[in-house]
Amino acid sequence: MKIKFIVVIIIVGVFFSSCKKNTSTSTNTNFLFKVKTQIETYSGGTDTMTFSYDAQGRMILWLAPNGNTSFEYPLGIVYQINNGDTTKFVLNTEGYRISDNIGGLYTYDNSWHSLIVAYALDSTSKTWTNGDISSLFSQEGGGTTQISYTYLSTPDKRDFGNSYTGVSGIHLVNTESVTDNGTTFTRIHTYLIDSIGRVIIDSVSSQGSLSLYKYTYLQ
Repeated sequence: MKIKFIVVIIIVGVFFSSCKKNTSTSTNTNFLFKVKTQIETYSGGTDTMTFSYDAQGRMILWLAPNGNTSFEYPLGIVYQINNGDTTKFVLNTEGYRISDNIGGLYTYDNSWHSLIVAYALDSTSKTWTNGDISSLFSQEGGGTTQISYTYLSTPDKRDFGNSYTGVSGIHLVNTESVTDNGTTFTRIHTYLIDSIGRVIIDSVSSQGSLSLYKYTYLQ
């Protein structure tokens, strides 16, 4: 297998956020890009997540160290079941979630990018530029987090089969500059890409620490 490196060099450090590729509500049965496992290696150990999909390419099972999550897809609804707790998402006619049974409301722009996720006390808002998230602001539990993103020109082809959450970004994240409850830091992504453009390793460095995210695919 031919492998190439994409090296991101920047002065300050990056906040890693899990990528879940959603391009439309159309079912995607191209399993070449469906993520099978994500293995995170960090200073404290290793965590493995495993994903399964139905014949239409939708995620149906997510196995994780802190508990497993399953998904069901009756018409116009998505059920997310985690450790015995069920969240019911109501979908609009385009197939995107607009509300849930625990008070969440979801809004989008004209391209069906997620703009606001709002609960009674917590919320997350996003700004999009040229098909990618340019900034994010989150309020939760009295704290705030603000993130500014930069990107590579390389497409992010990772697909987790959860299109009901909205259309996601196009490109691989370059850096994430974070202000978390007044503390500011940045992290840097360095990618290892295979010959068909899939991320094999996402190496994330920040403030002298390093985390590796390794990916395998269904095909």
